[in-house]
Amino acid sequence: MALPFNTKPWIVVLLSFVTGGFIDTFTTTPGLHMAATTMMGYLRGFYIKFAASKDDFKAANKPGIASKGFFWFFIYALFLTLSHHTVLFFLEIYGFGEFFHTLLRISLSTAMSVLLILLGQLLFYRNDKN
Repeated sequence: MALPFNTKPWIVVLLSFVTGGFIDTFTTTPGLHMAATTMMGYLRGFYIKFAASKDDFKAANKPGIASKGFFWFFIYALFLTLSHHTVLFFLEIYGFGEFFHTLLRISLSTAMSVLLILLGQLLFYRNDKN
């Protein structure tokens, strides 16, 4: 999520794949996180093309509250986290048998994850313009 806007899409997908592999190694979930983070890295490129300006690419800005504002980053984090959790939880149950229960898990996990991501942004990233 925090890679600069001008990072090549194939690098983002490769880093997402490797990151998911490390998570799977330590959580004994073979391939689940790898698939979810790879999908998130793939979808990031489409969102960045849609929502970022050309100045962001030229200046090598990073997505964050300090560079793009609270609302932009909130939507960005929500979109990527929701896509990650949707893939992860549906792969975990391997079907649609518990569809509504899974939707509840996706919703609550996404809300909590986005809250923690925003809290981390507010606590640890300063505005570079000051």
